[in-house]
Amino acid sequence: MSSLRSTLEDLLGKLSEENYDESFAQYCFWLNIGSAHGHILSKDQVSDNLRRIARPDDLKNQKLIRPTAHLLIRFIGDMEADQKISKYVLGFHKHHCTSGLYRFFEENISLVRSTDVYGSRTSSFLTDVNLIAHWINLGHVEEEVIRDRILQSLVYHPKLHNHQADALTILFKLAGATFAAYADAPVVSRCFELLKSHINYDPVKRKLIQVSAPQTLRGAIGLSRIFRR
Repeated sequence: MSSLRSTLEDLLGKLSEENYDESFAQYCFWLNIGSAHGHILSKDQVSDNLRRIARPDDLKNQKLIRPTAHLLIRFIGDMEADQKISKYVLGFHKHHCTSGLYRFFEENISLVRSTDVYGSRTSSFLTDVNLIAHWINLGHVEEEVIRDRILQSLVYHPKLHNHQADALTILFKLAGATFAAYADAPVVSRCFELLKSHINYDPVKRKLIQVSAPQTLRGAIGLSRIFRR
């Protein structure tokens, strides 16, 4: 691999709130050079770079809220606003959201059928859940999917599995207001009932998150919750 491509990957692999502006400026500078002189030949290369911002291996010690997921969303948006490099991220939000939803539904069922306990597959699944929550808030997920599929797929079985409980925690933490606006009250109530029951049998998760049942207020769903990271 060329040193220029490695530099681009390193910039995004080390991206943080503190160095965001500087890293974004450097990435754009080297990307412009790379695209002009044959180092960057396709959008796929940029897409591979961007995946380094929200890597699954950062999800450990049950830190469910992915600390850099929002930076991936922000980075793509800022690149879209830059006329010189916007062509490299054209349609990225839609493409990555569609791919993330595909993996979400597939991996949810696959993890139910497996014995993977906080392994690499679970970490990847929860990383996708973080990103999906942000895309939900930005309007990149269709209303039908929010209303009829995402929550239902996590509580379809009588037993709530660990990865499903974690996924619900992330979704309500990051996109609770959106689910309150679109999801049916009985579905949300079932989510919180299963979550409460699941947490009661898990002292670690009980310390991590405390959730109260939703209340119906003036026809809307009020999600009253206290999250502990």
